[in-house]
Amino acid sequence: MKKLYKGNNKGFVLVETLIATVFVAAIFGIIYINFFPLMGEYEKRENYDDVDSKYGTYWVKRFVEDSDKFDFKNNSTFQNNGFLYIDKTNFCTNMFNNAEKKTICTNMLNNLKVTKIILTNYYLVNPHNPELGIKSLVKNKDSKTSSFSEELKDYISYLPDYKSYKSLYKFDYRVIVEFERESKDGIGNTGKYKTFSTMEVKK
Repeated sequence: MKKLYKGNNKGFVLVETLIATVFVAAIFGIIYINFFPLMGEYEKRENYDDVDSKYGTYWVKRFVEDSDKFDFKNNSTFQNNGFLYIDKTNFCTNMFNNAEKKTICTNMLNNLKVTKIILTNYYLVNPHNPELGIKSLVKNKDSKTSSFSEELKDYISYLPDYKSYKSLYKFDYRVIVEFERESKDGIGNTGKYKTFSTMEVKK
C-alpha cells in the first residue's frame, strides 16, 4: 500500500498561530479599553453616597431644617446664585443664633469629618431654564463654581438633575456635603480622600 503524501504544513500552522494571536490580542484590547475605565469610574463612585456619608448628610440636613437663623428665601447669595457654598467653619454660625445649638453643630461637623456644604434648590438643573441650576453651572464651568474642588464637580455632574423626579414629600431644597476621610494601607501609611452625599431638605 502506498504511503499517503504528507505536504509541508509549517506555513499553514504559522498562519493559524498568527490569526489566533491577533484574535486573542484584539479580545484583550477590547477588554482593556472598556473594562479599565469602568473600574476607574466604579472606584471613584464607591465614595459617593456611602452609609457614613449619608448619616453625616442627614445631620447636616437636620441642622438646616432646625435653623433659627437661616432662611433660603431671605438669603441674597442663595437667591442670586441658586446655591450657597459654605465652609464647615462658617456653617454653624450661618445656621444658629443660639450658642448651645451652635456648639452642638460645630462638634457634630468635626466628628463627622464634614469639610464643605452646598445648599441648593431641589432641582439641580432648573426645569424652566436649563442654563441655570448648580449642575448646569458646573457643566458650563461658570465662575460661580470656580472654588469647587474637581472631586466635588465630578460628584455634582454624576447626580441626576432631578427635574424629571418630583419630590414625594414636596421638598424644595437639597444639601450636598463633602467629607474628608483617612485610609490606612495596613503598614501604617495613611492617605486622605473625599466622600460625598446629598439629601433633600424641607424648610
